[in-house]
Amino acid sequence: MSAGDGIRFTPWPHGELPGFSLPALEAAKCVKKQSEELFETVHLGLYEAFFAESRNIADPAVVRDVVAAAGADMARFDADCEAGIGRAAVLNDLEAATAEHGVTAIPTVVVVETGRVLVGLAEAAAYRTAVEQAFA
Repeated sequence: MSAGDGIRFTPWPHGELPGFSLPALEAAKCVKKQSEELFETVHLGLYEAFFAESRNIADPAVVRDVVAAAGADMARFDADCEAGIGRAAVLNDLEAATAEHGVTAIPTVVVVETGRVLVGLAEAAAYRTAVEQAFA
C-alpha cells in the first residue's frame, strides 16, 4: 500500500512487538541538541529501523547504532543520554501534551484544527473522518 509513495514497510516478523519507544524518543531529544538536521536524519532512521528493517527501537544498542550511522557526535550523545537530558525532555513533552490536550496514551493523535483526539489503535475510517472534518 505504501510502495507507491516510495515508502518501505515490513510487517513485524518477530513474536513480540517492542513494549515501548522511550529509548528512541530519548535519543531523538539528545541528538536534537546537536542539530535540527541531525534530529531529522535520526528521526527518519529510527522509523526506517522499526518499520522497514524490523529492528527493535526499544533496545538502546539498536538506537545507538542508528544515531551513530547518522553521524552524531557519539561522545556528546552518550554524555547527554547518561545525564538524562533526553528523558527529561520526553517527560516534559508528555506533561505538556497531557495538560494541553489530555494525552494519556501513546499513540494519541490530536487534530489541532478540530480538537478531535484519536487514542490508541484507531480504525482507518476514524482517521479519514478526522482529516475530512479538519479540512472541510
